[in-house]
Amino acid sequence: LRSLFGAGPFWGDTLTTLAALLMLFVLFPVSILKGENISMGALHERLPSALSERLNTLWDLLFLVSGLVLFATGIQLSREIPGYYSELGELSKAYIVLIVPFSGLAMSVAAAIRLYPRWADK
Repeated sequence: LRSLFGAGPFWGDTLTTLAALLMLFVLFPVSILKGENISMGALHERLPSALSERLNTLWDLLFLVSGLVLFATGIQLSREIPGYYSELGELSKAYIVLIVPFSGLAMSVAAAIRLYPRWADK
C-alpha cells in the first residue's frame, strides 16, 4: 500500500514484526523436536557417529536448560513490561510477551522428548 498510495496502514509494521516473532518462537521448539538444527547439521555430518550422538545430547541438554530459563524470565518479563500497542487497540505488551515463557516451556519439553529415549536405554 505504501508504494501504491504513499501511505500504508499504520498498524502494518507492528503486525509484521509481531507475526515474525511469533513464528520464530513457535517454530524453534518444533525444530528442536525434529532435530533439525541447521548450523549443527553440517558439523555432525563430518564427525564420527559416536561423537555426533554425544554432541546431540549436549545440545538437547542446553536447549532444555535454555527453555527453562526462558520460561522463568519470560513470566517475570510479562509481569513487569509496561506499555500498550496503541495501533492494535491498546493491546497490552504483556500479552504479546507471553509467547516467551510458552516457547521456553515448549523448548524444554521438545528437548526432554528427544533426551528420553537416550536415558531410557541406559
